[in-house]
Amino acid sequence: MNSSQRSGITQGSGDNQTEHTLTNTALGISSIEQDDGDRTRYVRDPEGRMLGMITGGQRYNAATDAQNSTLALAEDGTESTDPDVAYDYTPYGQTEATTAGSGGAVAGSNPFTYTGAYELDNGDKALGHRYLSQRTHRFTQQDPSWQENNLYTYAECDPINKSDPSGLWVGCAVNVTGFFVSAIGYAGAAWPLAIAIGTGGAVAMPAFLFGAAVIGVGVGVYGIATAC
Repeated sequence: MNSSQRSGITQGSGDNQTEHTLTNTALGISSIEQDDGDRTRYVRDPEGRMLGMITGGQRYNAATDAQNSTLALAEDGTESTDPDVAYDYTPYGQTEATTAGSGGAVAGSNPFTYTGAYELDNGDKALGHRYLSQRTHRFTQQDPSWQENNLYTYAECDPINKSDPSGLWVGCAVNVTGFFVSAIGYAGAAWPLAIAIGTGGAVAMPAFLFGAAVIGVGVGVYGIATAC
């Protein structure tokens, strides 16, 4: 089990606490057992996307979108156009579930909603190493990898086009890389130029060093412009 996989989740307080025991595999959480002994199993494809769930002896097939958010759950053998549960989301993952028939109980057995993340009772999402707050639309912990310009930002403030299921977004890392490339390029360019000045001669700047400097400046400026 890696550091982002939880063995259990406890919600509530005092006498109202509920405990869920999680079974993890390389593909993600495969089952959840509640404190009353009821167990729900989750079927996933080789990439970890949820294909369906089995609860109360009945299988429900899942439909997901490009960001792995669950769109619907339909009882196996029924029309997918008339699901038991249909989900809608705001850009930052506020979830609204529309149920039909026994869909209320089905929705209660499926915590995997926005981007396939585990949704807590208060709407917060467990995204790998961190939690995304439903109230602030930001992570509640700093980026442990220190790769973001803003250590609490979710998906570079662009949740429609980007997602961060691990809580370790690396998109901003390219901005930092740009400055390092720029520094290397300038250092390399300054070396032959210093020789030329010191000797009174003419030393041509290597083309690749000049190119590295230009690329570094471009990427670095882009990083500043896109930081959120």
